Amino acid sequence: MGVDLEAAEATKVEHVHFSWWCWTPLWKYAELVALHESLDDVEGFDIAWEVGEANDGEFIDGISAKILGDRLLTALDKGYALLAKRLHDEAQATLPMEPCKFCDGSGIRSDAVGRTVGMDTQPLDDATAILLGRSHGFCNGCHGEGQALAAITSYRFDLEAIREFAEFAVDSNGFWIR
Repeated sequence: MGVDLEAAEATKVEHVHFSWWCWTPLWKYAELVALHESLDDVEGFDIAWEVGEANDGEFIDGISAKILGDRLLTALDKGYALLAKRLHDEAQATLPMEPCKFCDGSGIRSDAVGRTVGMDTQPLDDATAILLGRSHGFCNGCHGEGQALAAITSYRFDLEAIREFAEFAVDSNGFWIR
């Protein structure tokens, strides 16, 4: 599941796919670049940013796609995207752990899935038992610890994906977001 972009008339790549984990920060960054560059004031540029938050088949026209792609490539070349990635990664690294959604923070998965595969009664190896302070019960979502990384940390800021999208946008003559 994710976002598929289909070019109107590409000469190089007709289709690209991004997972939601990658697309969401990419599209937000594209919007930031557009705001920073005042692209809404550029003649012919017309993107309603909310269309990138769904894969409903919306079309981004060729002029807007080329302008946005060019500006993203410039931001990459000047190091602005790298700076944005560093800020993104630093912000994610400071997020606190969250209670595991699979075991409700207990460290033992006792829902239907956990009981079906025996996680609720699974014997722990000696090292894990010492670490967790119990001899049985495991959760595959948090390794029995009851806490997991914040879900938002799954969203990654990917410089290669930004370049792939920017080059695609420049060449696409417009594209559909599906």
